[in-house]
Amino acid sequence: MKKKIDAAISIVLVICSFLAAGKVWAREEVATSPIPDWVTKVVVPEVNERPIDKIQDGVHYLLLDSQIKAGDKPEFEYFFRMAEYIINPEGVDESSQISIDYDPEYQKVTLHTLNVIRDGQVLNKLNTARIDHIRREEEMDESVYHGQLTLNILLDDIRVGDVVEYSYTRSGVNPVYQGIFAYSSSLNWSVPLERLYLRILWEKQTPLYSSILNSDLELKQKDLGGAREYVIEDNKLDPLKSDDGTPSWFSPWGAIYFSEQATWEAVGVWGLGLYQGVFNVDAEIAKLVADIKLNHKDKSSQISAALRFVQEEIRYLGIELGENSHKPRPASTTLRYRYGDCKDKTVLFLTLLKELGVDGYPALVNTETRLTSGAEIISTPW
Repeated sequence: MKKKIDAAISIVLVICSFLAAGKVWAREEVATSPIPDWVTKVVVPEVNERPIDKIQDGVHYLLLDSQIKAGDKPEFEYFFRMAEYIINPEGVDESSQISIDYDPEYQKVTLHTLNVIRDGQVLNKLNTARIDHIRREEEMDESVYHGQLTLNILLDDIRVGDVVEYSYTRSGVNPVYQGIFAYSSSLNWSVPLERLYLRILWEKQTPLYSSILNSDLELKQKDLGGAREYVIEDNKLDPLKSDDGTPSWFSPWGAIYFSEQATWEAVGVWGLGLYQGVFNVDAEIAKLVADIKLNHKDKSSQISAALRFVQEEIRYLGIELGENSHKPRPASTTLRYRYGDCKDKTVLFLTLLKELGVDGYPALVNTETRLTSGAEIISTPW
């Protein structure tokens, strides 16, 4: 469950060279500080009931607290706090290790609290836990490298009946987004949760747009003078069980979306900017186009030959570090290296088409949520 919740509130956080896979960094690089002043203090619910029949992995989740500070500078701050009650030995295994993913090129992680609450006593584990930076590539088998780092925390002396409470701030954002804010979070899970709290402190001058799907929760707002606060919260969340026969395209899960982009057209303008200056033609591309024209006289066979070349001669390999998570490499670079991911291969193919006298354009698509319309994602500003 921890992995599911962390994934739901996380933004993609990756970078550094994949060539150093497996390296572990020293503990002294971990930053610590008190909880920032801008964060609203949320009380951890008491352990009153133990819904054993609904719990998975031996953990009863008490608090999921996510707070974000977004200002005119792109270094957004993402504060996260979790509290969980350990029911049985399986829960000891689940809660004694904490993983925080981040991208060290443009992000940093600061730990605030790392506590174990036992018999009413708060035990500070910041000085006794083993904390390491570990590089791992979860999509390596699919030829995709993100350069992701994980702050891996191993807690000592964890027992049944303990409450594990920890918090941290992850600051910074991928420069490819050009300071444009977007965030989403799940609103229910397959296990019970005592309290959900999500807050955005909005200090930007642009409007913030939002949309809530599959949930009756209300997004509350407050003018703080120079900033605006958005809060959505819930208590005693029951687990959501999905039917095994549900179509793959249907999602019953509640979610909330935020964006300062009002329309998909605005997102398209941002995406279009990523493709400026990448359709370059060098001598190698010119020679390839000449060979295609020489061996294929009609236009349709030339198009087929160009597509076949990109599919068969350019192997799929995604080095999606930093801005290259979304920004493609120039066509000449992809041809020279003879590898690239979907956007790199698309740019090379479109470059070949242009030199063959055929117009073509890249399209940004989501192949997983195909039946979700753009109108459902972005609504009116608050």
